[in-house]
Formats: sequence, structure tokens, C-alpha cells
Amino acid sequence: MRKIFTTILFFSIATLGAAQVGTLRFMHYNLLMFPEANPNKAFRLRPIVNYLQPDIISVNELTAQSGIDSLMKYALDTSKYAPAPWIADGTLISSLIYNKQRVGILRAYAVASNPRKTFVYQMYYKDQDFTLFPDTIKFRQFVVHLKSSQGTDNEFQRAEQTGTIRWHINQSIDKRNCIVAGDFNVYTSNEDAYQNLLLPGNGQFFDPIDRPGNWSNNSSFSDIHTQSPRTTSFDNGVTGGMDDRFDFIMATEDIIDGRFGMRYLPNSYTAVGNDGNHFNKSIVEAPVNNSVPDSVLQALHLMSDHIPVMMDVEFNPANAFNGISEITNFNCNFSPEQLDLLAFKRLIIRSLDGKYTYELLPKDKLPEMTEGIYFISVEFLDNSICHQKWGVIH
Repeated sequence: MRKIFTTILFFSIATLGAAQVGTLRFMHYNLLMFPEANPNKAFRLRPIVNYLQPDIISVNELTAQSGIDSLMKYALDTSKYAPAPWIADGTLISSLIYNKQRVGILRAYAVASNPRKTFVYQMYYKDQDFTLFPDTIKFRQFVVHLKSSQGTDNEFQRAEQTGTIRWHINQSIDKRNCIVAGDFNVYTSNEDAYQNLLLPGNGQFFDPIDRPGNWSNNSSFSDIHTQSPRTTSFDNGVTGGMDDRFDFIMATEDIIDGRFGMRYLPNSYTAVGNDGNHFNKSIVEAPVNNSVPDSVLQALHLMSDHIPVMMDVEFNPANAFNGISEITNFNCNFSPEQLDLLAFKRLIIRSLDGKYTYELLPKDKLPEMTEGIYFISVEFLDNSICHQKWGVIH
């Protein structure tokens, strides 16, 4: 015999219907001591952004808030982009710019780490119909700039910084949907700084391209190197051509597999401007680099001694299940036995693991559900919506 019992749903769920799926592009870029090294180069970012159309741009090596102000004035469409709250920290500061039409920031703060703080941005996806999906997808982005250079002491400091990220996630109430982006300054996947992020447990990160090895000065990884696109020195930049993988975007497992509304799109991870044919060369040298338009290639060469990395993430609000909600109408105040008496437009039932979804219209019979916990959302004739949790036992 099947029995259904109800409890009030104290955490929000996504109202389930036809999924409204969208994609956001994440980009990370080390801007090379901007504006200190060259205060007049902000315009060089414009063709890069116009071509890539990123939604979230995390950056390293700002030397003053005036750098962000200059980017907003000369490189970015302010009707679309907005800067995250500025957090000062020493001489090389990280920050974030976002597409305000599609995402919002709930909170921005810094976590103490040595030698530079880790910047954390709690964000939410807002490019959705909130009458259908009242629980938006929330996520956190960590922006880091790890200690540079080889040597035991520098490696130790890098490991401390990534260990701090893992500790912070482990102490958090909501440990889901995390992204870390930054200039890691690691030379090999064996470094503790990189391995700390991969360790199993809360906040375990995954490298989307999964290409472990000794990255530095190794032609086997020529297609993923991010420093340096130059062989001549200017703006205090590093030369030497493309021979190091320093810049990363990594994601927690729930983003890799899409279980909480965010899913990494396979094969979207790219070192922008790296065609794999310029090992130890400038990206503008022969052979001709056709990976991006020439105007973008020239801008990448002039903007920084790093190239950006990017990846695309699919957002599906129907899979949000994203923690504490600000929604107040979570108590439907009826039992399953009263279902036939309700005047509703539709009722949607979803299992906790996301395997089963049922959409009922008026007069539909309650389906035969397997044992487990289910979330329901009811849309009434007056367009109000409420949520409830059902437990099914046999």
C-alpha cells in the first residue's frame, strides 16, 4: 500500500515545467599590472570582449580601482556590464566584471590568504522566468592570484592559498556550484596547490580539460599554454613565447555533471588566441594564427603577457534546488488526499534526485510514484504559486 505524507518545504525548489535553459560564458584574464604599467591600454580589451561576449570576466593584476574605471569607460558596454564591488588588497588586486542583464551579485568579500587575498563573489542567475522558476541558480566564484615563481617557498605559499579555498568551502552552509579562476602560477599538475583543489571532499574541484602533466616548457601542452603571447618586452611584461599553463578556470563536480542547475559544456574550455602552433613563439608570429580574428589576436598580444581562458556553462533553472529561499509562499496547506478538490492550473512533482518529473493538469490523476521524497509546485487559477514536500512510502 502506498502512503503519502506531507511536510512544509522550508527550502526552495525550482518550479518545474518546460526547462528554460541558457548559457553563460566565464572568462579569466591576467591584465598585467593595470593601470600602473600602462594606463592607456584599456581600449585593447574592447575587441577581445566584443568577440568573445563573456558574461563573467574575472581579472588579476589590477593595481588600482582606476583600472576598473578605465575598463568600464573605454572597453566595455556599460548598459550590459557592471563591476563587482571593489575590494582593495595590496598592490596586485583581483576583481570581477559581470553581465548585469543576466547575473547578479549577492555578496562580494575577501578571504585571508597569503600573499594575496582570495576574492569571493556570491552570484545568481537571473535570465529566467521567475513565475515558472522562482528558485534561481546561485553559485560562487573564487578569484585567485597564487604566488609566482618556482622554488619550495613559493610552492608552499601557493598550496596554502588553495588550501584556504577548500577550508572556506568546507565551512560554508551551501557547498555547491563553485568556480575558481585565476593565475595559478603552477608549473606542473603535481604541485600541491593544484592537487589541493582536486582532493575528494567538500569543494572538490575538477579541471574541465583534464590534461595533467608537466606543463611548463613542454610542447605536448602547446595548445593549452597561457603565457606568454610575446617575445619582446613592453609594459613590464614577460617574454619567452607560449610555454606555460598558468591561467585556469576549474569547477566543482556538481557543475561538471549538472546536478544543481549548472553544467559545464564539454569542449568549451579554451585558451583564447592559442592555436597550438606557437610553442615558444609570439602568437602573432608565423605561422599565421587563425584561432581568432586578427584584430583580436593583435589586442591579445598588446594587452597582457597572459592570454585569457574561457568556458561555457549551461544554466537550467528547472534543476536549481539551491538552498535557502526568500520565497514566503512555501506552505501549500493541503494534503494529497485533497488534490481532487483543488482548483489549480497545473501541479508539478519532482523527485529529490531529479530522476522523475510529473506535470499534472486539472483532473489528472496522481501518478504512481516510487518510494522517496518529492517536491511539488502548484500554480493556482489566480496565478499564485506554492510549494510543498511529499514523502512516499510503500
